[in-house]
Amino acid sequence: YRGDAGHFLVGAVESVFPITYKLRKRISQVVQGVGDKTENLAFALVVAGEKLLSLVQPPYRPHQLKVSDLHLITNFVTKQPGVLNSELWLPMCLPRFNQSGFLYAYTHCWDVESKTILILVSSHNTTEQFQILRHASGKIRDELGFPSSIDSVLTISTSTTPSSNRSQEGGEESP
Repeated sequence: YRGDAGHFLVGAVESVFPITYKLRKRISQVVQGVGDKTENLAFALVVAGEKLLSLVQPPYRPHQLKVSDLHLITNFVTKQPGVLNSELWLPMCLPRFNQSGFLYAYTHCWDVESKTILILVSSHNTTEQFQILRHASGKIRDELGFPSSIDSVLTISTSTTPSSNRSQEGGEESP
């Protein structure tokens, strides 16, 4: 933790601020819209760094996450090596939600610079569930306008091709 325990001590989760109401609402609506159609999805979070941007959870109060479990999720996920450059499938125990079982979190970083990470939580630990959540992540990312990872890589690689550099240096035309 960053050393600022104030939010933890008062039973709160630090959120991204300032952010416009319209933007936060748009993110929540997209995540909820895709989440409602996603099989076995229990919770969805969008975090930027260690700050909560959006949380989508069931309306039934006993099935909602407690603040201490939100702290566990955000700290556990954001401290994982590789969270910013790969998709992760993480088992986690949330003691205030269910102390005798595990939930499984799919994580995908949308933007490395802002450390914007989507966290989709399910009670099912199967390869099929990972693929379902991966697909949902792609739909959410597309609807919010984040570039896909493959698009980013292709943009970088096509803008710095060796043949384009040679033709400029030697005055030769490439075929």
